[in-house]
Amino acid sequence: MCPADGAREPHFRDWPDSPRDAWGGGIDRLAPTGHVVLLSAPGYLEDQQVLRTFRTELESRRIASSLIQTPAALDWTRAGCCTLAGSRLAVSAVVRFYQLEWLCALPAGTGWRELLTSENVPVLNPTISAISESKRFPLLFREAKPCPAWRALMPECRDPREIVSAEWDDWVLKACYSNTGDQVLIVGDLARRDRQRAIREAQRHPLKWIAQRRFATNALESCRGPVFPCIGVFVVGGRAAGAYVRLSTHQVTDGAALEAPLLIDRTSCS
Repeated sequence: MCPADGAREPHFRDWPDSPRDAWGGGIDRLAPTGHVVLLSAPGYLEDQQVLRTFRTELESRRIASSLIQTPAALDWTRAGCCTLAGSRLAVSAVVRFYQLEWLCALPAGTGWRELLTSENVPVLNPTISAISESKRFPLLFREAKPCPAWRALMPECRDPREIVSAEWDDWVLKACYSNTGDQVLIVGDLARRDRQRAIREAQRHPLKWIAQRRFATNALESCRGPVFPCIGVFVVGGRAAGAYVRLSTHQVTDGAALEAPLLIDRTSCS
């Protein structure tokens, strides 16, 4: 119910924080006067656009920052870290918008390991996030305490070695660290040879893959015909902070999916 005029507002809201405000507030508390380095992989314009948005937020908070595209641009010592270019500025925090599996493929001489072991300079996202970034993460819930919400909302996940041949039409294969649907395979929709190859690869290297029970996303009508939505939630400091939507013309959300705004009606009450 909506509160009557003059009544005290409820302690909850029906919309989340702005993701940019939540992120900026977190950095403000972490490094209010220091120099923040924003790291992204070269060649990905969309990633650089995100970091430039972050930089604008930092500027509004009077926090100095710089953009780099390789961990080799940093010089690490026992005392901390500084930038190599220009006047060698002391770094108070590093924002890692560089996927961990890509970092691990860089030459050791780039110093990427320092990002994983840093103690004096906070690195965001921290190394431990690699656990939850893996699509095999749901398998950990088998060993954890019962989590009804997770079981109710998350499709069943299994190690590929647990799926018998006759069941594969009901499962989707996902590489543990795939991106924008590039290694998401709906097994039942594959040609016979591709299907055999995918199953063989997943069962030969099971720690690189996860099997997720197949489900169908409801289509929405659009000016381009039916589209399938994928909604993601931003989490900052353990709290939901906004969401985003992508629309695909087929069941797998891949690199061709469209970005779409998510509008929340703040006048609604429940």
